[in-house]
Amino acid sequence: MVNSPLILVVAATFLILSAPRNSYAEVQSPPWNEKMKQLSATLVDAYPFFFTKTAFRQAENDRTVRRLIAEMRSNTHEIPVSAGERLLGSEPLIAQARDQMSKSFSEAESAFKVKDYDRSQTLIQQGVGMCVACHTAQGYGRHFQKRNDEMFNMFTPTEDKVTGLLAIRQFDSALAAIENSFSQKSKHKDSASQLHQLNKLYLVISVRAEANIERAKSFLKTASQNRNLKAVDKDSALEWGRQLTKWELIKNQPPEQQLVWLTAEKGKETGDRTFLYNLISTRILHQSFVEKMTAEEKSSAYLKLALAYDQLKLPQLDPLAKIYARACLKVAKLPTVRTECQTIL
Repeated sequence: MVNSPLILVVAATFLILSAPRNSYAEVQSPPWNEKMKQLSATLVDAYPFFFTKTAFRQAENDRTVRRLIAEMRSNTHEIPVSAGERLLGSEPLIAQARDQMSKSFSEAESAFKVKDYDRSQTLIQQGVGMCVACHTAQGYGRHFQKRNDEMFNMFTPTEDKVTGLLAIRQFDSALAAIENSFSQKSKHKDSASQLHQLNKLYLVISVRAEANIERAKSFLKTASQNRNLKAVDKDSALEWGRQLTKWELIKNQPPEQQLVWLTAEKGKETGDRTFLYNLISTRILHQSFVEKMTAEEKSSAYLKLALAYDQLKLPQLDPLAKIYARACLKVAKLPTVRTECQTIL
């Protein structure tokens, strides 16, 4: 693998998310559904090439890779933003994700034509990685349980595999891939630093997409005992388990009360021990978007999201800090708010 999965940026929209105020049946859009199916089908075919160094560069695969990049570029460019915005409400994520994905695949196509394989593969992985944040932002919509065995069983770094599975909304399979890595059932042996990142990704899926807290607590307890993890990372895993237990006691309270509690608890911690509190904050803030918001309400929500993503320090979600900081600048009027947004950019 030429590029670490940690460079994957993440913010996009391959398959349907449903807004909290509507059911899936109420918001489904035929143009949106069709485009998401096309993107998903292409990604399944493309994964062995996009995430494997050798296959991506082999001469006999040149025509296939070119076709797959072109399909991704075309389908991404044609994502019906207006239909997607119906699903997420007052969100800048759909439009900005579509634009960034389209740019990534267009530049990847050009780089591949001149045999700049490293750059092309990096850009492709950036484009594919943009699915993850949108698919985990609110946790609504379809969850595809049937596992794609070809993707799941491939000898690729687990983070790459998880990214691909999340891109086609196979959340349970993504969790299983991480669990396999810790139980040493995975063919690919992840390093200590990769395992720590997988702990964080497990929380992203569990807290933001699946809302399966018991499974997450059980996993973290097991992960904290993994002999390949560094001592400090074992401690973080144990602490995140304790934090989940505390959050369970208040997670049915109104969002504003939860955010006050999260801010207070986060102030007691440092470093990675604040990760879960920031992650939960992003989930609540995403779910708080409604169709009609004033400019002041939008700027406040966007700034809070930008700050939370910036403080997460998770490469997969880093780009969202800038997405929401730019969105904040477009509507913010108060100089203090604008200054805070500028510091993130």
